[in-house]
Amino acid sequence: MIIILCLILFLGFHGMVSGQNSIGDCIGAIPVCQTIYVEENSPSGAGLIDPEVDSDISCIVDERNSAWYIFTILEGDELGFTITPQDLDDDYDWCLYNITNSNCEDIHKDITYIASCNSSGGIQGEKNCHGVTGADGSVPYSFQNFGCGNDPPNEFGGLCPLNALVPVQKGDTYVLLLDNWSESQFGYTLDFTHGNAIIVDTTSVDIIETKLLGELDCYWDGIRVTFTERIDCSETLIDQIKIRNEKGNIIDVGLTFICQDESLGFTNEVEFRFNKPIIQAGTYTLELRGAVPDLCGNYNINRDIEYILDIIPPKVYIPNVFTPNNDGVNDKFKVFPNVKVKEIEYFGVYDRWGNLAFEHLNNGDSEFEWDGRIDGSTYSKGTYSFIIRFIDSNDFLHVQYGTITIL
Repeated sequence: MIIILCLILFLGFHGMVSGQNSIGDCIGAIPVCQTIYVEENSPSGAGLIDPEVDSDISCIVDERNSAWYIFTILEGDELGFTITPQDLDDDYDWCLYNITNSNCEDIHKDITYIASCNSSGGIQGEKNCHGVTGADGSVPYSFQNFGCGNDPPNEFGGLCPLNALVPVQKGDTYVLLLDNWSESQFGYTLDFTHGNAIIVDTTSVDIIETKLLGELDCYWDGIRVTFTERIDCSETLIDQIKIRNEKGNIIDVGLTFICQDESLGFTNEVEFRFNKPIIQAGTYTLELRGAVPDLCGNYNINRDIEYILDIIPPKVYIPNVFTPNNDGVNDKFKVFPNVKVKEIEYFGVYDRWGNLAFEHLNNGDSEFEWDGRIDGSTYSKGTYSFIIRFIDSNDFLHVQYGTITIL
């Protein structure tokens, strides 16, 4: 196995922030992009959000000097890791949480989010629970409280600082909390080379599925995209995302990028919303050019997705003939707006000399009828002109002309 060694120097852990969050908070977790991390200086303090763990369900009593890491399983099997303090007399506690279907706000609510946890420490006889800790498969236990030398570990104490390997599945996402109980400034080495699971990400993010947003018979105002892994919302290049029509021309939709999981800062589901909805039927293409990175900076390089929109145009269907002779068949004139028409603003009927024979003024609806009478008198057969103005569901005004014949 090739081990990639990366030296990361964090200047002043306590004051460092990622966006609005420090690495001492779950939402500021460091993406795991190497198999080995060497931290020269141990972080100080518990981050900006304190407390984040519940000692009633976690083996962690409290967060003293914490750092969080986040990663997604690329190939499942058994996950293993170790934390080796520079000073082997230091005592590190840790807890691994599965947040695949949750977020940082949920981990303190339920013990089922905990995949493995170890806060053992101290010396009991010949058993030393300081120094190297983690999950390397040395013992079959996945939950050990503080204390040392309790065999088997129980609610009152742990056995040793090492846990069993963690069974994991492809696509699952985890956050790892490291807590320096000793409060020293000496650093540590975090080693993810134990176990067979693969977590170091060198592949570009891809798209699993997309869903169009809007009332699609009327307009299209966005796309919901699900990616193969969580992406870094803050680094997404919105100016590299285009919508083109079937002629290849870029459509100005006023694109806005919305990250679904604001509490974490990265998610595998996002939305591209249009401030200017598309209301014309046709073929459109979503174009991404190196626009979307995963947590390790691997960008989606080139992807075009085609959509065909069968948008219904607003229309009012108007009969050209009716027979108001009281025979019970086609006695009254009616208009038939489709679902895109919100209201009839005006309908006027004029005789051959341009005199107004009938009108319907806007009353907030799209239905009316005419019995063919002019000024309350009997109807007069012949051909009449009409003009109709109506408002569609997008509040656009339409004008339509035609003729009506009374038989």
